[in-house]
Amino acid sequence: MRKPFSFYIAHWIGKIVLFGMRLLRRTGSYLPGAIALRIDSNYLKHVEKPDHIVMVTGTNGKTSVCNMLRFFLESADRNVMDNREGSNTIEGLASAFLTHNTWRGKSHHEGSVLELDERSAIRVFPHIQPDVLLVTNLFRDSYQRNAHAEYIFDILDGSIPQNTKLVLNAEDPISGRLTLSNERVYYGIPLLEGEREQRNPRFSDLVYCPVCHLDLTIDFIRYNHIGRYHCTHCGYRTPETKYEVVSFDRDLKQAEFASDGTTNIFQTQTDGVTDLYNLLSAAATASECGIPLSAIAEYSRSLPPLKSRYHEETIQGKRFLSVLCKGYNPVAPARVFDYLQAQPGRKVLVMANGTEEEIVENMAYLYDNDYSYLNDPSFFQIFCCGERYLDYALRLRMADIPEERIVLSREYAEIPRLIAYEEADLICLIHDVSDVPWVRDLLSAIRKDLAQLQDKE
Repeated sequence: MRKPFSFYIAHWIGKIVLFGMRLLRRTGSYLPGAIALRIDSNYLKHVEKPDHIVMVTGTNGKTSVCNMLRFFLESADRNVMDNREGSNTIEGLASAFLTHNTWRGKSHHEGSVLELDERSAIRVFPHIQPDVLLVTNLFRDSYQRNAHAEYIFDILDGSIPQNTKLVLNAEDPISGRLTLSNERVYYGIPLLEGEREQRNPRFSDLVYCPVCHLDLTIDFIRYNHIGRYHCTHCGYRTPETKYEVVSFDRDLKQAEFASDGTTNIFQTQTDGVTDLYNLLSAAATASECGIPLSAIAEYSRSLPPLKSRYHEETIQGKRFLSVLCKGYNPVAPARVFDYLQAQPGRKVLVMANGTEEEIVENMAYLYDNDYSYLNDPSFFQIFCCGERYLDYALRLRMADIPEERIVLSREYAEIPRLIAYEEADLICLIHDVSDVPWVRDLLSAIRKDLAQLQDKE
């Protein structure tokens, strides 16, 4: 197809802006693409694309899954492009093509792994039609922009191209029913040995059968609405899985995945079920891209950790964790709290996910989230920080957490000197995406304090 001259102008100017931002040591994740789209609104339609396009969307887990999936494809000698340095909106995708394509707009990649914001699907899919689309899950998200899961479902359901193969979570009855006419495969995790059900989640985005809208029969619920169901009225039931977890050894951090009658042992990076979902979904998608599951299992043994999402180390005999926890989200913090509650020892928790300059007025996410996991004696210090520190403290008290365990600190610089290091076995810091600099500063301060404590001994 002959490209209009406006495309070349958009591409060249976008490349120049990108180059200038790199000189200024800026990532160029949004602005170059926004300028290119302003010059040529069909820039993504005109730009040359790889032969095989994989996209990942969903409420939680997109970035982690994209990193795993890209690693699996590159380990199999696939030359893939991505948007890891850019945003996951239409402007970020345009910036990704400006980054990876030549000055003539040519692509030298055979494939791509692109993270996509759910709301951007309606703007992106008319121009980029993925061969494979992984949808991790659909929950209610930021009340500032994503409202309810059904709202996001309608956006995706009305925009996913008909020829796109879907990789879906069998335990999510919401995303699992996207574009039912499309080819699809499902992955899932049956109730694991020793795993506890959560039959009464604080909130659920699925109340009735997604087909007949009558009462559902619960087989098990893992958290929120993630689980397995069947309907005695219309016959709906959780779909059969092509990829499934057979067993999970939390101590060895090894999971046995099954597909088409064969099993393989995968190495996991944590002992949490949320990360297990991420790994299983990435492995399933890589397999649908033609890589043998046995090879993917081997690659999992050398999968590099994404330290900005999860970082663990031992400092002066004290275990330290930093965990990314999506801000203004009613699901992500509870998943982290659940994981931490199961960890051994006495714990200090620093909730450092409130430093956003833009304060969200709707506080419903605080009250939808389940803070009862923290009402455990093992959490002997819980720090409420940032602009919303008093709101967090009120929410903890409403979860019946004793006042003497709650530490108030609006200023992050005060936190290290307030930590009771001598009593702690585990110090955990949870943070939002935009709070990474605070994590680095706090980690440095905690290292320094622990070193001084060691010197005193």
